[in-house]
Amino acid sequence: MGSLISLIMGSPSLPVTKNCPVIYITGFSKFWHYSENSSEMAVCILKELNLEKKLGCKIVFDILNVSYEDASSIIPKKWKELNPKLVIHIGMKCNTDKLILEQVARNSGYEYNDIHRKVPKDKLCIPGGEEEIKSGICMETVSKTINENGTMKSEKSTNAGWFICEYVYYLSLHQNRFRSAFIHVPPIRDNISASDIAAGLAAAIEALYHQALDLNNKK
Repeated sequence: MGSLISLIMGSPSLPVTKNCPVIYITGFSKFWHYSENSSEMAVCILKELNLEKKLGCKIVFDILNVSYEDASSIIPKKWKELNPKLVIHIGMKCNTDKLILEQVARNSGYEYNDIHRKVPKDKLCIPGGEEEIKSGICMETVSKTINENGTMKSEKSTNAGWFICEYVYYLSLHQNRFRSAFIHVPPIRDNISASDIAAGLAAAIEALYHQALDLNNKK
């Protein structure tokens, strides 16, 4: 299938048009020694939850390979193609049992090998870019909404890990920091199912979207 699996939500699904707002959501495929990636599994469930109808928008889902080169090509193209009102990247974090909402992403320090055993040139995301970009969306507020939902616990973070997750997040923040978000999800465990994660993500997506719209209206 190449470097990108596109999962277009819903049946029937709204077309991507100039008059229809778009949310672009990505997860990641499995990598290294992991047999599954909970972000991919949760995204596959999310597309069945009818969020398009609830939010009144088009949602486009992609599953990305864990590849710096692929991300550098795909993410800017999707921003140009879709002109999304909101982009939400989702990745797996192995040492958590919560949804982690990342507030910032950094431009340098990417020294971990991707699935091709490569790192970015000079370990940079975007040469000449700001060292750190903070999302204009208040992740603490979104985390509170998720916690009130009761499906999963959530917290804000300011360290996205210096791997492909943070790299992809920086690419989107560089495009528009008021329309970009990243959520780390836990692995699937006996007490955490993909459905649990998807339910928590659904609450997060709704809160993120409404806040992004409010920010856009104030600009």
